[in-house]
Amino acid sequence: DSYLAFKTAGDSAIKNLVLQMYRDSRNPDDYSARLLKIQFEWLCLHLLRNHISHISILEGKSKSIVVELLSYIKENFKTVDLDEVCDRFCYSKGHIQRMLKKSTGQTFNEILTRTKIEQACMLLNNNSITVHDVSGAVGFNDSSHFHRMFKKYMDMTPAEYRKTLFNGVAKNDTV
Repeated sequence: DSYLAFKTAGDSAIKNLVLQMYRDSRNPDDYSARLLKIQFEWLCLHLLRNHISHISILEGKSKSIVVELLSYIKENFKTVDLDEVCDRFCYSKGHIQRMLKKSTGQTFNEILTRTKIEQACMLLNNNSITVHDVSGAVGFNDSSHFHRMFKKYMDMTPAEYRKTLFNGVAKNDTV
């Protein structure tokens, strides 16, 4: 098995499309499956058109290690840190950082923060959970740090994001 990894350098069109696909999948109707298929095709075409020069093919041992690293981070995002990952996989910090950067274009901390923000987005779908509680649930000990990171990655505050979920398309959506 091989994987394709695109380094998209924060392409907002991709981020917005994936968010829209997520929203569309949460509110199925008669056209949802077809719409998601078209959106996925657009995503693939956009990646090929705009990011083909930044593609990595992950194969062999390095592929499986990077996939395992990413899976481990995703499964343990609330409490994981680089030291724990180093101990778990028996690699130095520098080696793990280089593998992740080479394969994903992101550092360990960027991947971890992005994972936490993605999880926060899912939790923000539940209006009965406060933004402060979402912050703690995804592993941010400081609520103001959570707000800064959320704004950095999503171009809006958690409250604004939640509002877009219940009022339609986000301000940056291009779909």
